Amino acid sequence: MYTGRELVSPDHGYEFDLASGTVTPEETATWYVSRTAGEFLVADNNDAHLGQDTRLGTADCLKGLETRPTTRLGFADLAGRAFCVRGQDGRDLAVVRLLSAAPGDGPVRVSVDYYRRSGN
Repeated sequence: MYTGRELVSPDHGYEFDLASGTVTPEETATWYVSRTAGEFLVADNNDAHLGQDTRLGTADCLKGLETRPTTRLGFADLAGRAFCVRGQDGRDLAVVRLLSAAPGDGPVRVSVDYYRRSGN
């Protein structure tokens, strides 16, 4: 769908809309990654996996989601690493890389790759 899309959330009142590749006001996207001052949050009906480095591909994500899912995505843990988020229906997959995070509730910049499996 898209790769390398850079997005900036100015503060915690905004979230990353993974399907559209945009930044939207909090609680307006159906598939998203939101954030606090120190971590990313995914919807309860989504799965996440934290990769070993920034070269996280779709096969790595799918394997990691099955064997090593995570619920903690702290900014401090993301230095040099990417994470992936699988949508509720299992067809949508996003790889997110933290590019920068200002202290406190300042801007957070990410790069997102979005993949969608076609078919039934």
